[in-house]
Amino acid sequence: MEEKCRTNRRNIPVPEIDCGEEIPHSPEQDLIIAVLGCVVKDLSSNIPDLVADAIAYLRRKDEEPFSFLWCCEAVNMDPDNFLRRLREWDI
Repeated sequence: MEEKCRTNRRNIPVPEIDCGEEIPHSPEQDLIIAVLGCVVKDLSSNIPDLVADAIAYLRRKDEEPFSFLWCCEAVNMDPDNFLRRLREWDI
């Protein structure tokens, strides 16, 4: 599998994995992917409050709508894998 990154309309990087075929996303899934992309962007910013808020968001264990765990489930993504990749990227 080849890892690559695309950007959405707001130029927020959205990591994805090339599995050999394009998997269509619904508009709702695109929104959720954008939310996760914003978290990645906030983590990589130089603004301490944004970084702290992003870390707190990722650490929350609730499954309320638009929480980290809920977003991962909604786009069929493993949250542990997402967090591991963030650590690998050293954001």
